[in-house]
Amino acid sequence: MRRKRETEDQAIAEARERLRVVIDAELERREAELLRTLSLQRAEASTQLAEEHRKLTQERRDEITRAEQRILTELSTRLVAAQKEFEGKLASWTQDVERA
Repeated sequence: MRRKRETEDQAIAEARERLRVVIDAELERREAELLRTLSLQRAEASTQLAEEHRKLTQERRDEITRAEQRILTELSTRLVAAQKEFEGKLASWTQDVERA
């Protein structure tokens, strides 16, 4: 009976060892799978971040271009007004000189 008990204990110990080996192998497989998934997600996030950065940079460039255009329009308008004012004063002075 004792021998049978020892054999059963040994069989249980061997079964536990096989189970531990299977569990360890599964854990390693899942860890590797999770690391691959994490690596892919990081790569995707990096790509998305780069695309968002490019998009924001382009939007900022467009905004600067629009601001430059508004400034150029305003300066052109002011220059035309100053030229007209100068031409008006020059015409007035010319008339004053001709009358004198």
